[in-house]
Parts: sequence; structure tokens; C-alpha cells
Amino acid sequence: MRRWFFVILGGLAVLAIGCTTARTPVVLAPVGPARPEQQAGVATGYLQVYSAAWPYFDGVYYYPHTDYRIYSEDGTLLERVRNATAWMDENPALVRLAVGRYVVEAESESYGWVRVPVVIENGRTTPVRLERGWYASVGAAGTDGEYVRLPNGLIVGTRAGTN
Repeated sequence: MRRWFFVILGGLAVLAIGCTTARTPVVLAPVGPARPEQQAGVATGYLQVYSAAWPYFDGVYYYPHTDYRIYSEDGTLLERVRNATAWMDENPALVRLAVGRYVVEAESESYGWVRVPVVIENGRTTPVRLERGWYASVGAAGTDGEYVRLPNGLIVGTRAGTN
């Protein structure tokens, strides 16, 4: 969660953004690609996490996505991801991973820190949507039960292995 506060520096009030340090992430069902496809010879897939995006106020107004962590299923930290494709970019990083199951710990704009189990499949991209303003078209992937939701109802992705 972001907190806004003012700091007085040499008689000048400066707006600052702070973060709470307590992390109690919520745990969700696994998120995976919308439609499994088998591709021979491909041992990797991709992960793209649309983590919380916050305005950056250093003379430029844009919305970078917050960084996140990738863990193995047993809880071992595998990677800290700088979540941008380039400097001052609003697009989240596309991370190449071996096929398998992982846990992503990232910041959601509407729910704070969450842990999302993800499934990486051959040649597929698994998107995880934690920013506001993105809404899955209910019924687009079939029944509403095919979505993974935060406790507040925000859809974060398609349930792994349902299509």
C-alpha cells in the first residue's frame, strides 16, 4: 500500500510516497495461460505480471509497474524482477521461465501484497493482472468459475488448466 506524506526540506514542503513495510500477502488459486497448447521441443514459457502501477512524479508523469519476486513452489526465492521492459516504460517485463509451477509475490493496486501461484506452459505466456482498470470480459473464457479472483472480486487471471 502506498502512503502519501509531506516532508519539510529547507522550508519547502515536498510530497513524498512511502510504502508500508508489513507484508501479509493473500494466497490465491494458480493462474495459467487461457488455452493450453502443446508445442514440441519448447521447454520454456513466459510470465508477465501487471503489478500495481503508480504515477512517477520526477518531472515525468507515467505509470511504471512495481517490482516483484518469483519463488519456487517450495518457497525458495528464484528471481527479483524489475518490472519494466525499458527505462521509463509502462509495459511490464516479459520473464522467460522453465516450464513448471511458481509463486509470484507482487503488489496489487486494490489489495496490497498477494501471492499468486502460476503455471508456466510450453511456449505460452501466463499473464497475472493486479492493476486497476483491467477487467476480463466475463464469459469470454467460458464460465465465471474459470477466473482467479482476489477476495475483493478483482479478476487476476484465468484459472490454470481450465480451458
